[in-house]
Order: sequence, then structure tokens, then C-alpha cells
Amino acid sequence: MSSEFTDFLRAAITSLPQHLQAALRLMDDPNIPDEGRVMAAGAVQHWLSGSNTIPGVRGGVLSYVDDVIVLHLAYARIRTIAPDAMAKHSADWPELLGRIEADDKLVRDTLGQSVAVFDKVIDKLGQLKHHGRSSAQCVADEEAATTLYDEVTSALVDIEIEEEAIGRALKQLGPVLDGLRQRA
Repeated sequence: MSSEFTDFLRAAITSLPQHLQAALRLMDDPNIPDEGRVMAAGAVQHWLSGSNTIPGVRGGVLSYVDDVIVLHLAYARIRTIAPDAMAKHSADWPELLGRIEADDKLVRDTLGQSVAVFDKVIDKLGQLKHHGRSSAQCVADEEAATTLYDEVTSALVDIEIEEEAIGRALKQLGPVLDGLRQRA
């Protein structure tokens, strides 16, 4: 595993609260077609669900690895759906969204064929439900969207992301990714 990928994960996990806010902003952007908005809502719901795409990961900092990968792959897909809107968001939040293509390439190059597991998750983001509300409902219905915002805000209060804990956890990532490769 490259140090570039480790650095990417460290930065993405550290800025996970901001990434969730960015995804919520994409969900609300009328300049992004519904398909992309639903994908953004689904990426947020994926994080809220606590499910892990990577086998063998149970809680802790490593549980955020799949969430940040899902968010970044969703950004890349949304960029293909709405390049102009994503260019504006990238200009507004360059530290979060300014490297979408480079981050997508880094993730795909690092994970190789294992990225197919994440691509399947991205394909199904529109089908996710959280507390009975689908991703599409969160895009179409203001009350569902508000509830999603509130759930993210509430969940972020409980999240503690310490730089040292991220460093320790990422040292254990190699075997975790080996498990993912076996699953692919």
C-alpha cells in the first residue's frame, strides 16, 4: 500500500465531517440531476448505517475507510453526471472536492480489482434506506432531507477522530485490504 494512499485516507478520515456536509450540499443542489443527488444522499446514508464494505472491520477508525472511499467514488460518479455543477463545488471546496479525478484514480489503482466491491455499493446507493427513508425520498422530500441533516449532525457529535488513532489504525490496513481482495 502506497504512502500516497495512506495520506489520502488520513486526510479523508480527518475531514469526514466536512465530506458529509459536502455530500449533503450535493444532495440539495438542483443543478445536479436526481441520479447524482440520490447518490450523494445514499453515500451519507451508507455512513449513517454503520455497515462496512470491507470484511473484518468492526468499529473504530478503520470503519471509516469504506465510508470515505464510498464518498469519493460517489463524487467521481456525480462528476460524470453533472460536470459543471461539480466544477463549481470543487471551486467552492477545493480542499475536499478539488482532487476528485486524482483521488478516484488513486483509489482505483490501489485497490485494483477489489474496487469492484465498492462500485457495487455505489450502484446500490439509491436503494439505501435509513430509518425507513430512501435516498430518493431525502432528495424529493424536504422533511426527509431535514431528518437526514439532523441525523448527521447528531451522529457527528459522537464522532471522535484523533490524528494519532488514524495513524495507528492505518498501520493495520494492509491485512484488511487483503480481506477485501479475497472478497472481490
